[in-house]
Amino acid sequence: MDSPKLFQDELWSLMQESDMGPQFRLEEMEDSDINDDGLLDFSEEASSSSTEFADSKLWSGPQVGNTLKAIDTSNIKDERRHLTPVCSPNWSSLGKRDRSQELKVPGKLSSKDKAPAKESKWALQLLNNCVQAIATNNVQRTQHLMWVLNDLGCLTGDANQRLAAYGLKALFGKVAGTPTAAQAYHHNLDASATAKNFHNALLKFHDLSPWHQVVYTATSGVLLDAFEGKDAIHVIDIGHSQGTQWPTLIEALATRQSGPPSVFKLTVVEDPCSGLGSGSEVKSRLERFAKVMGLNMELRMLVTPLHSLTRDAFAIAKPDALAVCAHFRLNHIDSSQRQEFLNFVRVELEPDLVIVGENDSDNTSADFSTVAVEVIGHFWSFLDSMSGAFKGHECEERQIMEHLFSTSVVARLASGMELSESRESWNARMRSAGFEAEAPHDEIVETARMLVKKNDVNWELRNEDNCLVLLWKHRPVTFCSVWKS
Repeated sequence: MDSPKLFQDELWSLMQESDMGPQFRLEEMEDSDINDDGLLDFSEEASSSSTEFADSKLWSGPQVGNTLKAIDTSNIKDERRHLTPVCSPNWSSLGKRDRSQELKVPGKLSSKDKAPAKESKWALQLLNNCVQAIATNNVQRTQHLMWVLNDLGCLTGDANQRLAAYGLKALFGKVAGTPTAAQAYHHNLDASATAKNFHNALLKFHDLSPWHQVVYTATSGVLLDAFEGKDAIHVIDIGHSQGTQWPTLIEALATRQSGPPSVFKLTVVEDPCSGLGSGSEVKSRLERFAKVMGLNMELRMLVTPLHSLTRDAFAIAKPDALAVCAHFRLNHIDSSQRQEFLNFVRVELEPDLVIVGENDSDNTSADFSTVAVEVIGHFWSFLDSMSGAFKGHECEERQIMEHLFSTSVVARLASGMELSESRESWNARMRSAGFEAEAPHDEIVETARMLVKKNDVNWELRNEDNCLVLLWKHRPVTFCSVWKS
């Protein structure tokens, strides 16, 4: 099918017309459907033994053998309690379905005489197959894979089930042609979540995971080291930490061996489109803490899009030591305006120091499949690490952070917005703007490394090309780099 619009229309039509969806009930699969490696076998020979599945009215087009080669489900038996209609995403808008049958998985996969299974990434396999189906405009295969993801996905399940549910939302937004449509199929998080709830979620997240905390810890160390003895310090915060990263620096400045600075100026540039909380509460909270610590702090909150900022908005005084901290916000700038913004920071603001902290993921390819595989893989690292951080426990803080991260995934896959760049790409942009890389001191690297060691053993910190790179199970996830004018 040549036209993406025709592909979307046909897929939507098939979903609306399907009264029950695919009859994909794993407990009905026979032994012959499982290969020697403990994988669900969707070869043509295996599919012929599942009569009801093969004869489903869904498969008026491509056969099952053309849909999936193998899905690793060796790790989902113990999570059987999650695989129920109660926690599956709500697809009521796509036609009525028979939810009377509880979804189960075959017990054969956990036989005691088998060797321990490797880490299961069945949701990653399913989503990547769905991505390829969408990229090739294969309507039947896309519809089938979405039904399977819908059956197996669960926003309160294990990491695989969560990835299936959130990934389905993102890909549905892609085939529907708008991220808004994806939001319509499920709302797990109350949109009216208070600023206090979000603040508490960030604190919990930073306490349990080094995903952001490595960047914040390194930033405090770099600022203290660079501005030792400086009497007037001005920090511009371009991030979304809601002020949670600054109490550590405030305390360190107040107790500095050479004495506190006469004034510490903090300008926080809020994201006017985030809806993440109240700037007034952040301001009040930080001012109270600075007062308790005996630090003279001047705090200003700016609610301005990054591309509209001017030097005058920051009230920069020439004698002040000036640092710009850009943390997890640069990727929110339109890709066509990123270099221009960095040039503005270098030429107009003239900072002594710039600290960049971002997700380390390259989504800049023009090919949808390449971008989608990278986005989904990076999101899997986040959800997998969250499962380890929260020890499998469900709580509001975890839901808020996962929902926040998933909105970026939906934006990237459904509309091509907020596309991340790798650390190599950001390094090139910073050099193009006229900045020079500054290697963090050994003490700062060691402090960050000790922070990482306090968390899950699957975390790792590397110091590469003047960047602190955080990895989860050997995959880079975030980085922090320091630059001088």
